[in-house]
Amino acid sequence: MRSERLRQLREQSDLNQAQLAEKLGIGEQQIWRYENGETEPKGIIVAKIAVFFNVSTDYLLGLSDEPGTYQEKLDSKERAIIAALRRGERMEAIKLIANDEKAINGA
Repeated sequence: MRSERLRQLREQSDLNQAQLAEKLGIGEQQIWRYENGETEPKGIIVAKIAVFFNVSTDYLLGLSDEPGTYQEKLDSKERAIIAALRRGERMEAIKLIANDEKAINGA
């Protein structure tokens, strides 16, 4: 994880290390270690940090410079398609996609 990103997010939220540690359910010393690059958080902690600050794990890991989650980049139609697929409703997703294609092509 990019230690400077954790520190920046914490400071932007006006939290000290103890407050963030309490909110994440970990020790204050761990936050200090993460921010100073002494240790790397486990995946579950990276996920908790991402959810807490509403950023992507890719941003925390330095794989993206965009802090937002992918969901913020999707329009309502795209979210509906993904939701249908997650529910196992493939035909519903296909209908949503097909209707979108018809609108684009003027059918």
